[in-house]
Amino acid sequence: MLVPDPNDVVRQPSLDALREIGSRVDVGDVVTGPVLHEVEGGLLLDIGAGLKVFLPADQVDSRPPCDLRDWIGRTLQCLVVKIDESGLIVVSRRALHEPPFA
Repeated sequence: MLVPDPNDVVRQPSLDALREIGSRVDVGDVVTGPVLHEVEGGLLLDIGAGLKVFLPADQVDSRPPCDLRDWIGRTLQCLVVKIDESGLIVVSRRALHEPPFA
């Protein structure tokens, strides 16, 4: 069972914080950051300025990795694919390796 560090939990930002995030990160942007740890269903990355993003396990590579823990500590470049109303930013590494980005 995974127990995330409470300081790394993706929190719902205030409306002002969400506007600020929206002005810095948009769907289609390429972001880079280290993998902090494994969370349920994927990985949590820190892309700087206090922004943490979710990388689903099936978006890590062209084939889902056997053990997500192998990716912890690596710096990854990912494409922002979704920003939902609560401020959760979802990214994909796999999308950068498929057309039209490949």
